[in-house]
Amino acid sequence: MSDIVKIAKSRKIIKELLSIEWKTDNIPILSEEEIRHLYNTTETKNVIYNNFGKGTVCNFVLDHKIIKDVKMHIIYYNFPDFNKRKVKITKSIENKIYNLYDNKLIGEFDNLFIIISENITDSIIQIKNTINNRLQKDINIDSFKEQISKNNLYLTKNHFKYIDIYSLDSLQININKHRLVPKHRIIRNIDEINKILEKCNATKNQLPIINKEDQIAKINRMIPGDICEITRITTKGETLYYRICK
Repeated sequence: MSDIVKIAKSRKIIKELLSIEWKTDNIPILSEEEIRHLYNTTETKNVIYNNFGKGTVCNFVLDHKIIKDVKMHIIYYNFPDFNKRKVKITKSIENKIYNLYDNKLIGEFDNLFIIISENITDSIIQIKNTINNRLQKDINIDSFKEQISKNNLYLTKNHFKYIDIYSLDSLQININKHRLVPKHRIIRNIDEINKILEKCNATKNQLPIINKEDQIAKINRMIPGDICEITRITTKGETLYYRICK
């Protein structure tokens, strides 16, 4: 399957995955032919991604449904010219991402959803963690506290200026819809979180852990500190379990 076909499929999956938290209604669902035309054009869609590779003509940006002035940038990073050999991800991605924030090419608190055409390796995870550690080191979200409090949300600095990296292959199906995958629901309402902790007679850190690199955690964009509810179907009916993302 070509990257063109995979990119077209990924846009539909991303629209499904991000629709709860982000405004996805205006994501254009393009045909394979339209993606091919975009990919092969010599026109630069957005000059801020000039050094991010060929696939950035397929990038798009989403607004948060509740928090004003925070966006999610979906970036197809380091894709090769059409029918050329794939390019490996290197540490050079770090400075390219820092440049977006340092030079105010994107919003100070914006998030990045980066898609690459290779598999996620331990070295790529390490690069991602290094980037997030630096980006969030001195972040101050006081300007959002009123909006967060008004909507009774559990949002910390981890939920802002956060980047994650996905392989294109992981975005070809929505595994949430697979019949063997139990329903996972991220809970960010403070009242609901408190009721869960009371029911479990536990603190957040006493809950079982789901690793942030777990496939289901990544596909649902769980941020460290998030609680998720897992609904398992048994012979006796539905059973609820809770995990904390770390």
